[in-house]
Amino acid sequence: IPLRASEITAANELLAAEEVDTGDFIVGINVNASDVAIERRWPLENFAALADLLSQRLGANVILVGAPDEVPYVERAIAMMRETPVNLSGRTTLREVIALMDRMHLFITNDSGPLHLAYAMGTPTISLFGPETPLRYGPIGKKHSAVYKQIDCSPCLNFGNLKRSNCQQEGRCMKEIKVHEIFELVERGRQQWKEKGEITDLASPVIQ
Repeated sequence: IPLRASEITAANELLAAEEVDTGDFIVGINVNASDVAIERRWPLENFAALADLLSQRLGANVILVGAPDEVPYVERAIAMMRETPVNLSGRTTLREVIALMDRMHLFITNDSGPLHLAYAMGTPTISLFGPETPLRYGPIGKKHSAVYKQIDCSPCLNFGNLKRSNCQQEGRCMKEIKVHEIFELVERGRQQWKEKGEITDLASPVIQ
């Protein structure tokens, strides 16, 4: 996605204002999924625990993003954290978020629009799938890992049912994705970044 100089400058100024050292390991997190299908959301307490682990054990600079109407949901996640992430939700334009993604070393997200924006920028991603399948909607390539448990009722969302879920299992497909699984993927990526200056391989494209 081509970026204007003003958008790159705005992203750099945001990072500088938050004292984010661009030499540090920068991990973006999107805790949201649009109202089209909120069933795609990983539990907030999992995102909170993961963000704390990334800060405490990997020394990562964790940046949370989100649209203006998603700010309250992002703040709920932050309230569960022991460490204080950089909260840029509601503070950027869409194109400034894209510019920020270009500065991130890794982007972690639910199955949602920001995943595809990060992918388009060439930023390595870890995406969390449940009600929909990464075999159809997931990113392609070794720099991307789609975590998907493929339980018996998943995927349940499709165009035939207008992406409306009638979940009888209380979101089991997302709840079965464990924090330690995502942390281990990030740890693998950080090691590659330290050794090579970039993330080149996030293991298998789908975890079952």
